[in-house]
Amino acid sequence: MFRWWPLRNVLRKHYGRRRTLLGLIGLVWLMFGWALLKGNSPSHFGRLGPGLIEWALSAHWAGLAWVVCGLLALVTGAWRRMPDAYGFNALLIPPMLWTVLYGWSWGIWVFTRGEYGSARSWVQAVIWSCAVVVVMITSGWPDPDDKDR
Repeated sequence: MFRWWPLRNVLRKHYGRRRTLLGLIGLVWLMFGWALLKGNSPSHFGRLGPGLIEWALSAHWAGLAWVVCGLLALVTGAWRRMPDAYGFNALLIPPMLWTVLYGWSWGIWVFTRGEYGSARSWVQAVIWSCAVVVVMITSGWPDPDDKDR
């Protein structure tokens, strides 16, 4: 499909398909976390009540988690001596956490009749659970390029 792209063969021969995809998704996670760190947005999960939950779900801490997990995936993808399972597990942490938290926010909205939480959080929970499924499917694929090394 992308035979015209010269970097394709270099990445595939040096890293393999899984590690290349691991690095690309790690880069996306890194950029997403960086955007959360630099943005001054309110909590994505709605008002969940005062205290520790609001503080833990602030854009700063959420962005930091995405950046750290993205960096770990990038390092794991680039460093071939490290098993790529570490990187794929790091990629799973932020979207799994956001799936649970968005689902929790929607549940709080339902049970408090709109006082806390967010009415549309269930949509975000579905979106982030799809990201989890994509990473899980990709992590289970055998890499045919590993046989050559």
